[in-house]
Amino acid sequence: MVWYVFPRWLEHFLGRSLHHVSSYLARTRLSATELEVRHNMTELRLHRVEKEADLIMKRLDRQLEKGIHKVAKNLSDFLKSEEARVRYM
Repeated sequence: MVWYVFPRWLEHFLGRSLHHVSSYLARTRLSATELEVRHNMTELRLHRVEKEADLIMKRLDRQLEKGIHKVAKNLSDFLKSEEARVRYM
């Protein structure tokens, strides 16, 4: 009996190849209308994710601006205070 030792990269490559072939064969079994429906559903989900990402980014920008304004105001108030004048002059 002969034992062959496969390197991990070869095992990974064969596994990924099998996955892609299986995926390709599964897609060829679908009709053109089923593929179009899947494509349209995927596009809708992608647009929904993009809209949510835009809303999240706008919300984060507003929070960042509020935080920056608050820190700047606190620093301004401190620098105008008597304590800062005494300490740093």
